[in-house]
Amino acid sequence: MNRTVSRLVVAAAFAALATPALAQNTANLSINANVRATCQVQTAAPSVTVDWDVYTPGSEHATTNVVVRCSKGAVVQVAASAGGNGAAGGFARSVSDGTSTIGYKLSLTAAGAELPTTAVAAGFTSTGKNANISIPIHVTLDAASDPNVGAYSDAVVLTYTAL
Repeated sequence: MNRTVSRLVVAAAFAALATPALAQNTANLSINANVRATCQVQTAAPSVTVDWDVYTPGSEHATTNVVVRCSKGAVVQVAASAGGNGAAGGFARSVSDGTSTIGYKLSLTAAGAELPTTAVAAGFTSTGKNANISIPIHVTLDAASDPNVGAYSDAVVLTYTAL
């Protein structure tokens, strides 16, 4: 029996030596992440109402704020559609009561230039994904117009782009 055990031990040793060694190779794995500049509007259906008293200078102006959140470091741009009533009184947009119109200007500051339909820098840079950016939208009616009494309206799409 000792001989049998000895033969098994010797056979096992030769089998171990005869097993080919496993070859090892290495490879480097690169991990990449691309963080996109994006913005998300936080304000649900913003609106602004101008309660205009034609005899009170300055009452033709009103402001609302639209809150957005953007990727950290993203620069915000804003564009506004042309609205649904066309131009009036030298203004690119107008509010209408169905028969009459009043021209108005949208801008990012009270005395600012007309907000175009193509994106312009809003002057805001995001500080983080949970940081709200409050962007003022100023509406100024054409003070030179002489409108009838009534309720005038328009709808404009604001587009926020992150760069």
